[in-house]
Amino acid sequence: MTASRQPIPWTRVLVEGVVIVASILMAFGIEAWWDGAQERAEEAQFLASLAEDFRATRSEAESVISTYERTDRLLARLTSLTPDQLRSDSPDSLTAMVAALASPRTFDPTLGTLDALISAGKMNVLSDAELREALTSFRNMVEDAKEDEAYISHFAIRVWEAEIPHGGPWRIDVQQITPGGRQLTDVSLAPIPTADDAIRLRQDEELMSLSRWTQFQGAMYVGEIRRVAAQIDAVLALIENSLAFR
Repeated sequence: MTASRQPIPWTRVLVEGVVIVASILMAFGIEAWWDGAQERAEEAQFLASLAEDFRATRSEAESVISTYERTDRLLARLTSLTPDQLRSDSPDSLTAMVAALASPRTFDPTLGTLDALISAGKMNVLSDAELREALTSFRNMVEDAKEDEAYISHFAIRVWEAEIPHGGPWRIDVQQITPGGRQLTDVSLAPIPTADDAIRLRQDEELMSLSRWTQFQGAMYVGEIRRVAAQIDAVLALIENSLAFR
């Protein structure tokens, strides 16, 4: 005797299939949402770090520009004062003017976060394509400015060497060559330049010519740093825009 066949419960099979498919899709959806949330959190961290770095870098650019502007004023004063005026000037003023003959100040940007993004191949974590392009342009500008740094250093060394026959080196105006006037080395053993030292230096045509070359290269360099500063402002605006729409 043959057993009677039971009808296939198609409704239940269909419902269970739908539930299984829905569960799988939900699992994929949750995983995708989680991955997206992690990416957004990682992007937010990078944006915050970049903002901090670029604010510090903006201050550094302003410091470089103001240093060279101050150097120009000091050199103009050194060449305009009469011998009697130099002899009546203060030791601090004489020290600053003599130091300005060769006072290289290089741009030291804060690149930790940007370099980490580049080296780890994570630039695409930043969702704003315009920001990525602006960051790349900034990095290229920094590299381009290094050529001017090399010229400045070359002529500064030649000025320092030319000062030796006149009694140099003298005490350094630390505030002029280091950010915030931090004393990095002990320069107390070096003598303070006198008015007669300044007069002898001013009369050395070759030394003054080398100093003018240093000043000229400094002006070129400041032009580069001004362009870098404008790019920093553009980057910061894009970062702030990205953070605002998170």
